[in-house]
Amino acid sequence: MEGKIRKRPDDDIGHWVQRIADRFDFPMRQVSPDHLQLGMRGKHTGPYTLNIKKNGPRVSYGTRLTHAIHEDVDDKSRAGFLEDVLDLNGRMNDVRLGMQEGSLTLTREDPKEDLTPHTFGRSILMMHGGREQVLPEILKKAQKRGIRFKKE
Repeated sequence: MEGKIRKRPDDDIGHWVQRIADRFDFPMRQVSPDHLQLGMRGKHTGPYTLNIKKNGPRVSYGTRLTHAIHEDVDDKSRAGFLEDVLDLNGRMNDVRLGMQEGSLTLTREDPKEDLTPHTFGRSILMMHGGREQVLPEILKKAQKRGIRFKKE
């Protein structure tokens, strides 16, 4: 039986990111063959970079929410803030909070085999919506606990 040979989602991801970038006038940058960046702008949180990486059988999405916590923040305040972040992470659906090099991040992963243009776009929207929802709450909790973040 002859049929169309379907390209692997791996081949489509760059095309899908480019279509989103063109449609919404977002800047796009290819950092490496497996790493794309999409410049986005939140209504409440301002401009940010969404990283999209092909990681073997998965596609990872990630964005930094804050810089690292300043060294002079006392341990009790730091521990209370991180407890708040863990609590918030437990209440979130579809995206998760983490730390990378001391910075708070928001991430999500999808199996490549299940990706379609629709599910890929939905994941980007989930990341965007998650950032819009969680960043103001994190900053409010940081202020309440006296947390300061390093400047880049």
